[in-house]
Amino acid sequence: MYKDLSKQFEESFQEKTDQELIAIFNQYVGNKGWCSAKAVYIAALREEITKRNFDNTSIIIAGGLKLSKRVMLIGNRLEFAASNS
Repeated sequence: MYKDLSKQFEESFQEKTDQELIAIFNQYVGNKGWCSAKAVYIAALREEITKRNFDNTSIIIAGGLKLSKRVMLIGNRLEFAASNS
């Protein structure tokens, strides 16, 4: 079941622009709720961000994503936004 869900998320993310992908990431900043489907979604999001070859060292941590602050894409680098609003 989760394998199919993962594939569906991966295909959806592949169709997104860089800015759309960043907006999706930012929607999850500060969202503390968790379930198995969300874990699969976040893993697929992380994989797509990695495939895009962004300098993502500020948000990729221990195999996951650091969802504590919003980011923006500056050039090819993901940087924390000035404010979390």
